[in-house]
Amino acid sequence: MIVDEFINCKYNQIKFLGEGAYGKVFLSEDKITKSKVAVKYIDFSKMCEKEKDNFYKKAKYYLKLSIKV
Repeated sequence: MIVDEFINCKYNQIKFLGEGAYGKVFLSEDKITKSKVAVKYIDFSKMCEKEKDNFYKKAKYYLKLSIKV
């Protein structure tokens, strides 16, 4: 999957942090900046269409917040 390749190119997984209803979270490190981040792998097969739509709306919103102009 393209997203997995991007994540693996950008971050090193350090350790497993936890698991919820929709996925798993790992402590990871940016390969360039060495900053620590939490990366969540989401299993969309466990979501209904409304949950998927809500997720995409939130993701777009958070992406706008993270872009530095």
